[in-house]
Amino acid sequence: MHVVDNRFDQLGLNRQQLNEEGTYPLGIAGVKQIMNFTQQDTEALYRVWMSQKAKMHITQMEVAKRLNLSQLELSNRLNGNVPLDTTFIDRFCKLLHIDPTYHLPSLRGSVEAVSSTDRLFNTRLTVDGDITNIRVDGNQVTIEYRI
Repeated sequence: MHVVDNRFDQLGLNRQQLNEEGTYPLGIAGVKQIMNFTQQDTEALYRVWMSQKAKMHITQMEVAKRLNLSQLELSNRLNGNVPLDTTFIDRFCKLLHIDPTYHLPSLRGSVEAVSSTDRLFNTRLTVDGDITNIRVDGNQVTIEYRI
């Protein structure tokens, strides 16, 4: 179910964008998806938070400030004392550079699963010099260059 903001003109929306159920598809500005997240979602988000905060060297206070929340509000959401909502999930996951459809059990079925063999990653780097040779050995790439 979706809640539609009635300010169609301000949001650039029109009634032709409504789908068969009379709601807007996800990804259109001004539409907030309403979803009931489970305790498993809260626990999964907490585990991701604990992992990412260590990797990113970021504190709960810093994240709270970036999300325009108090540290207590953030803590309450992560500990399940306050229900999760899609706005918080979206903002929090973007800040942590994670995909909520991958980490939250309730969202896993909402996006078609992609096996790890179907994923393609691209890494680009710049070296200070002229590349003279590139070798690939399994999952290792060696770049030789002159300064």
